[in-house]
Amino acid sequence: MKIELSDKVLDKHVQKYPNSCVPMAIELAVKLMRKVDVDFYELQDEAGDLQRWGGDFDNRIVGGVEIHMEFNLQRGPSFPIEELFNRIRAELGSQRLVNCAWRKDNSRPYHAYVIYGYDGSEFFAISKDFNDPNVSYIDDMGLRLRSIKGS
Repeated sequence: MKIELSDKVLDKHVQKYPNSCVPMAIELAVKLMRKVDVDFYELQDEAGDLQRWGGDFDNRIVGGVEIHMEFNLQRGPSFPIEELFNRIRAELGSQRLVNCAWRKDNSRPYHAYVIYGYDGSEFFAISKDFNDPNVSYIDDMGLRLRSIKGS
């Protein structure tokens, strides 16, 4: 199951500041859901290069979409990963995209991704990085989130 992605949005959307990945991913999601215009950058512009996290947007309404941070839990062995995955599938089934955070290792910061589909136990995600016009396509986000024990 995959939600259809707009090439126009993917081509035009950017991460405007080095530390604006969380608002960038929220903007990307609401653009792909056709709730705001492709030129919408209010979330990134409101704090510029200030690093933000999902909790900064909890219960906000963006383009008519209410944003919720549902798994504000510490990553680790007790993180309810299967509950997270079930919730992601439910959101996708309702045609809503899901934001998550992942990092390759402890030497790197987390980066925000938009989950847009799944196949069995695996999730598909996309993201964009600062100063990179290319879309990052991830086909193993489930495995990646398991490796860091949550999101």
